[in-house]
Formats: sequence, C-alpha cells, structure tokens
Amino acid sequence: VDVPFVPPALVEVNDLAAAMDDFFPPVAPPLPVNRRVRDGAGRDWQRLADSADIRRYRWTATRARDTTAVARDTVTLRISEATREVSQLRLDARGVPIGWTRELVTDVTSRGGGRAVQATVRQRIVVRALP
Repeated sequence: VDVPFVPPALVEVNDLAAAMDDFFPPVAPPLPVNRRVRDGAGRDWQRLADSADIRRYRWTATRARDTTAVARDTVTLRISEATREVSQLRLDARGVPIGWTRELVTDVTSRGGGRAVQATVRQRIVVRALP
C-alpha cells in the first residue's frame, strides 16, 4: 500500500498521509457470517449478521508507539502513545461500501523533567455514501 510522501517538518504538525483513512474504509476480507480473521495490517475482523441484503463487518485494532523527543533543547521527553480502534463497515449486495464508522481512543503520556502529562483523545468518525 502506497501513501503520500509527507515531509518530516509537516509530520510534526499533522501526518496527512493517513487523512484519507477516514473516507475510504479498508477492504473487508471474504468471511462467512459469525467468523473472524486477522488481516496483514493487524486488524481483527468479524463478519456480523447480514441485515436486508447489507453485509456488516466489524474490526478492531490496537497500535502502540514509544518515542523520545527533546523539548526546549534540554529536557528529554519519553512519549508513549496507544490507540484503540473499533469500527464497523456496511456493504451493499454488490460489495460496495454504503457506510462505516470509526471510533478511536488515543492515550498519550509524556514523561520528562520530573513530570508526567497524560492526554486522551476520543474520535468518532461517521461516513455515509450518498445514493
């Protein structure tokens, strides 16, 4: 999978390479109803019961990242970031996405200079295809 190149200076402000992930869902794996599988990107997929010719899927994913940064030229910060995602996808009879939701919870903890700061960001993204 290719993603757009984003210069490092811009990534520090906002990583736009993943911006379109909210608008284009991942491709659902071929699964029978009530079965589960893990894909190559680390998502755990589950096929939910169909509803009126609509195929429904759910996926979950967990990502963690630890980094170190220097603030104010002297203070070393240890940064831990953990993201949990629970998302659902609905496909029509032809397999075309008609709607999906993404629910993400990101916890970030920064430690340095004898202090710790923790922040939690909760996002709910809803996308519906127009007829």
